Amino acid sequence: GARMAGRFISCGPTALLTSGRGAVDVAAGARIDLGGGWGNALAAPDGGPAQAWIDGGQVRFNSSHDIHVGERAAILVDGGGAIDASGKGRVGKGGSVSLLAASTEVGTDGSGRIRIGEDARFSALGNGSGNFTLATGGVVSIGGPGTDASAASLRLQPALFRSGFAGYDIAGHNGLTVEEGTRLQVERPALRLAEGAQQALAREQGVQAWAPSLYEADPVSGRVSQRGGASLALRAGHLLSTADLRVGKGARIEVDAGQWIELSGAGNLNVAGVLKAPGGRIRLDEAFDPSGVRGDARRERQWTIAEGALLDVSGDSVSLPDARRTLRGQVRKGGTIEIGGALDWEDQDNVRHLPPDTFVVVERGARLDASGASALLDIDGSGRTRVDSDGGSIVLRAGNALYLQGELDAAAGGDGARGGTLGVAFGGGTYGRTAVGKDVLAPRVISLTQHAAQTADLPARLEYGHAALSVEQIEAGGFDHLALFGDFRAQGDVNLRMDQSLRIHGMNERALGFAEGNSEGSRLLLSAPYVRLAQGRWWQPAGEGTLRPVEARFDEGKQHRFDVKANLIDLRDVSWLAGFDHVNLDSRGDIRLLAPGASSAQETSLSSPGSIDISAARLYPAARARGRIVAGVADIGPSGQPAWQN
Repeated sequence: GARMAGRFISCGPTALLTSGRGAVDVAAGARIDLGGGWGNALAAPDGGPAQAWIDGGQVRFNSSHDIHVGERAAILVDGGGAIDASGKGRVGKGGSVSLLAASTEVGTDGSGRIRIGEDARFSALGNGSGNFTLATGGVVSIGGPGTDASAASLRLQPALFRSGFAGYDIAGHNGLTVEEGTRLQVERPALRLAEGAQQALAREQGVQAWAPSLYEADPVSGRVSQRGGASLALRAGHLLSTADLRVGKGARIEVDAGQWIELSGAGNLNVAGVLKAPGGRIRLDEAFDPSGVRGDARRERQWTIAEGALLDVSGDSVSLPDARRTLRGQVRKGGTIEIGGALDWEDQDNVRHLPPDTFVVVERGARLDASGASALLDIDGSGRTRVDSDGGSIVLRAGNALYLQGELDAAAGGDGARGGTLGVAFGGGTYGRTAVGKDVLAPRVISLTQHAAQTADLPARLEYGHAALSVEQIEAGGFDHLALFGDFRAQGDVNLRMDQSLRIHGMNERALGFAEGNSEGSRLLLSAPYVRLAQGRWWQPAGEGTLRPVEARFDEGKQHRFDVKANLIDLRDVSWLAGFDHVNLDSRGDIRLLAPGASSAQETSLSSPGSIDISAARLYPAARARGRIVAGVADIGPSGQPAWQN
């Protein structure tokens, strides 16, 4: 093992790297200082080498076993500063600290743990900073006192997350919990030149810590600036272990506007508190790449946004008066909430980042908020004006089920802005040949209804293949854009209208239809200024005899009707509308047939067993594309063309 005691001081960018198969011990009271230096060309013209190195350095402990930082120990990578010959000052950037126990980089059995003694301190103050990274083979608890006091548990206090770093990445290989009631305010205090810095001969005299306000206005120009912020990643699990991540009831995690919060888990993930990143990003995702062949046994893994929980990326606004009492500021649009991944399926084939192998549940009473904001600002030439911002994006992806009972909101900040985007993707799993006849191969289908189902509690046993979305939900959320990826079955008449765009990507040619048992002559109406009907395709891992979930059945031969109304309609890949006897495409502008992007066909086609009525200013294939629209087709072959041409 390695033991460090006493003082270790090195000014400049020198990185301290300790790695190996033994334990690392930073003794009680030890001080490791890789802060930037101080140079003053006015007070000391021959300032020496320290004048060149004003940025903090890097400390990295990488061990297969334990890392112990003793009581009152300090690891410092603060920035320094310099005064040049003209008297102009600069403040350096803070550095980075990494504590990696049970690291697979040096070989491990997973037993390595991190222990941090009372009053131990880390600091990376500066004009911009690096990251604080921590990974332990045990359990991490943030806040206190919590319930796990074992030696395997590392308890971190909220003060750590105000140490000057620009990012915090915390991983517990056996689990991570933000304890109930914990308030975790992730901020980045900074350094500035001290009064009298032009006479200073040492860093301690030349720079001082300070905590700037979130927004400040220049008293002369009125220009509003924002302080530097910090982002947060919390992770649970390891290649050697499946572990849960939990944000307890009443807990609150908040970052500055425009920053991000990311939760990654290899097991269950439960958020019962508040996550707030105004105008930024909140993401819940897999801890590891989910692209392999999945197990054939039913998996009870669940990601839950619990009743009373709030994921908030709503836009923020600031309006501050300058010296002439003119209101200056900004209005930030809503940010992005991503559960299971990003909205990445529209313009790529073989989407590699697959939806998580889990049940995604947004309970009734939970809220996802990506709404816009509004403020009064003085606009040159227009006077005092209400400025509104657009809503953001909410993206939900799951491989097993989607239970969306909570509130989804991405409304515009006012009449002068647009609502945001709702993206839903469902499916994507690949299973081994032993999965035949098991729950995991249940059809993955998004059920579209006009009204939200008035269901009571969640079922005791969550159902593979369940995903329900209603027009009522979409309208209540103020969304202007809707992007869907999966197979869809309408229940009853459905009239889905979006104010900006509606983009549907099916997983196969028969992606659209009515569920079995609908009344004869049901109607599905899709309308928006822009409508796209296309296919998408998830990446499929290699392997013989692999299986995908079975295709959902649909109503046929019951005189169902499919109508699309838009200013521009794009058709891409193969759409086989086998469940519709009447199809109507009505565009005030063009209907374009785009080059295939996800299907194996060489041309784009839209086919129906019944009639197809088309109304458009122009109908044409786009550049480098071929296409056909065929009515009265009994079936299509593997190429997507009518059966008689295969």
